[in-house]
Amino acid sequence: QSANFADAPAPANGDSAKQEAARRFEHAIKLYEEADYTLALAEFERVYELVPDYRVLYNIGQVNIQLGRYARAFRTLTEYTSRGGAELPPDRRKSVAADLDLLSGRVARITVSVDQPGAEVVVDDAVVGKAPLAEPLIVDVGERTLRVSLPGYATQRRRLPMAGGDRRDSSFVLERETPALAATPTATAVATRPLPARPVPAPPPAHASRTWIGWSSTGAL
Repeated sequence: QSANFADAPAPANGDSAKQEAARRFEHAIKLYEEADYTLALAEFERVYELVPDYRVLYNIGQVNIQLGRYARAFRTLTEYTSRGGAELPPDRRKSVAADLDLLSGRVARITVSVDQPGAEVVVDDAVVGKAPLAEPLIVDVGERTLRVSLPGYATQRRRLPMAGGDRRDSSFVLERETPALAATPTATAVATRPLPARPVPAPPPAHASRTWIGWSSTGAL
């Protein structure tokens, strides 16, 4: 499946990063045309890492659509339109708007609120920010796992089944952790007190053993 990709960042003489980005960009296009979307995405992301040109975000968004990573595609294309602003050609802006409209029915939104500012919010093992979050979280459909943690408070986890187009509110009230009870000095002293030394009993005299044997022999006779 073909796509009308954004142009590659223009390489500059002596600029090794841009030259590498241009080379990887062409390789990513070839991988996309071969339907090797996973590798194409890796190359486009490396291009953006080398040269953070907003136009590459369009390509990353399109590959994520092919991979079924709709939440990532939605977030990436939203950033693309925001950063592109008035520079986007009208036809490109129109096509991206259509993509975002399609993706809206394939993602879900979770509004997370936490009573303790600064708490870390994690979705499916990926850190998404700290409370308070400015915007709802855009997530893929399916069962999502939320985790909220803050030093000194008990970590809370919650699983939410999400369908396309869902909008849910999830509020967390963190509770302080109960400190572990320290061992009392008396109990510690008793547990670690050594037993008193006792004298080792002396062995019986050697002649006592021989006498007993002698008596036994006499009795047997």
